[in-house]
Amino acid sequence: VDIGEAQRLFAQYGYGIVETGMFDEATRFVVRAFQLHFRPALTSERLDRSTLETARRLIEALPGVESV
Repeated sequence: VDIGEAQRLFAQYGYGIVETGMFDEATRFVVRAFQLHFRPALTSERLDRSTLETARRLIEALPGVESV
């Protein structure tokens, strides 16, 4: 999973995160928050393919926002 892409998607969706390309503490926090909100039954705190795909779909659904 591309950490930088995930960070860009989370930032684009409104999470206050900076793209570092590293799975740092801030990224771990955002991944957990994202998973708790969008898939609470599977909160692993891991940046997996499912989390990234969910973020992509959400960004694509936003009006006036082009996908990354």
